[in-house]
Amino acid sequence: MRKRLRSGILALATLSACVQTTVGAQTCSVVDEVVLRSLEEQQRLAELYGDVPALEALWLPTLVVELPDGTVLTDRAQVMRTLTATADHLQSLTTDIDSVQYAGESAAQVTGRRIATYAAGAGDPTSSAFVDTWVRSGASWQLSSRTYRAD
Repeated sequence: MRKRLRSGILALATLSACVQTTVGAQTCSVVDEVVLRSLEEQQRLAELYGDVPALEALWLPTLVVELPDGTVLTDRAQVMRTLTATADHLQSLTTDIDSVQYAGESAAQVTGRRIATYAAGAGDPTSSAFVDTWVRSGASWQLSSRTYRAD
């Protein structure tokens, strides 16, 4: 079993090093897209369950978020305060990713839609389109900005 696991890990490492597709002048790693989609899911779960350490690992300290009403939150601490103010009332959070687009080898944009539902009396469900900009430093990706647009 361990040998199979090691073989699988080796195959994944080889895949990440070798599988590339070209879109115009941009080089996109298929594995990077899988990683970014996974990070979006990790972020969704961390937001839903109020996992502050996970969010701190996923988000740059300089994270900027534009809310659907036009309010701009200018750093991770401000975003965290806003999130924790509503986290107790959040019942579900769904993220549907439409696309992953690359801007060179160290930046990518993920676009999609988020639907949040809240406990009874805590607010109506919200649906917002979003654009997340992720930046890569070494082998790690972190969220640098998010823009929401209300329906």
